[in-house]
Amino acid sequence: MSKKPAIIGLGIFVVLVIIALIIYLFTRPSKSSEEKEPKISVSSAELVSTENYTPFEYYTTQELTEFSKNVKIAIKLVVSDSYLIETLKITRKHGSYAIDTKNLTIKDGEQTIEFSPNENENMVGDHNILVQYTTKSDPNTEKNGATTNVAITGEHLQMTKLDGKNSVELEVTSPTINTQIITSQKLVTVKYNGKDIFDGDDVYLTPIVTDVNNGFKINGTGRGTIQGKIFYFLNAGNKKMIGNKPTDENDTLYITYKDNTISLSKKTTDFAYKLFDVTLTDDNKAVTVSPPTSSSGYY
Repeated sequence: MSKKPAIIGLGIFVVLVIIALIIYLFTRPSKSSEEKEPKISVSSAELVSTENYTPFEYYTTQELTEFSKNVKIAIKLVVSDSYLIETLKITRKHGSYAIDTKNLTIKDGEQTIEFSPNENENMVGDHNILVQYTTKSDPNTEKNGATTNVAITGEHLQMTKLDGKNSVELEVTSPTINTQIITSQKLVTVKYNGKDIFDGDDVYLTPIVTDVNNGFKINGTGRGTIQGKIFYFLNAGNKKMIGNKPTDENDTLYITYKDNTISLSKKTTDFAYKLFDVTLTDDNKAVTVSPPTSSSGYY
């Protein structure tokens, strides 16, 4: 019996397989240009205590430090699509005090994280809460999942310890404009008390695509003080501050407009001259950078 028909049949089969493979390679769906990211948010924050004491009308720093000893900040974190996450951590920073960092359980749903005061820490003031993660697809790049501020007052400390009440809800605010991420070059107008600080020049914000904190460069100002440097928007009530760090730190420098001059200085120097109205223009459509729904504690 001749083997020629079998060989021909095998050849045809191989050709069909090759054709099918080529069709698959050229017609299969391509991967999305943007990798999917997990969703991480802070849903609420509470100040919790189990101690009771008689309220005072006036607090000394020493008393506030003493009251703070048995207080904890309880942060409620909500995570979804956790299967994408490789590592997950949360950090608290309070002024010049040491940073507290906790590694978190990687799971969907809500979890509560408690931060206790450091030794001799007066808990009154602004606390920055930062959640960071890496993904399984990019384990070497740490990204910000949620950035939140909570403010504690002496009254908060008192309210947690009266009449058996052991907790009080804290306002959760955002120190950065997460809702206005700059992804393409935009024309910007920055006004102080209605005056354009760039004197009508065409000034552009250029995004830094490698910066997970959504930083941008300011170009076209002709002013060496800020030209081409990386900045970030920070909320200040119904105004905007423009700083060289994504969160308010002791050494963060902010754009300041005083006596028709642009300079950089710390928040405590000429604070009122750092509060701006910002408008971005994209594709001939003006977009005003909106403030958050509540004050972020910069006043």
